[in-house]
Amino acid sequence: MQFLADVHLTCESCGGKRFKEEVLEVKYKDKSIFDVLDMSVDEAIDFLLQNQLLVRAIQPLSDVGLGLYQTWPIIRYTYPAVKRNV
Repeated sequence: MQFLADVHLTCESCGGKRFKEEVLEVKYKDKSIFDVLDMSVDEAIDFLLQNQLLVRAIQPLSDVGLGLYQTWPIIRYTYPAVKRNV
């Protein structure tokens, strides 16, 4: 049995950011949701320091040694209800 090679295409409308332009226009401290999810867990904790609710939600990831990992893959696989191109 022969399989085709993986094909990776970048979306023309979002440029691979996985969010619609309207969503990316929303900024928090000059960062879009894509910018925040592109941070490591530890960077996101430092960035969101004033929002204790969010910090408490992602702090356990840092506590178990996942602080250097990018937040988006962790959230995507931990919370499968998160959909692309929201």
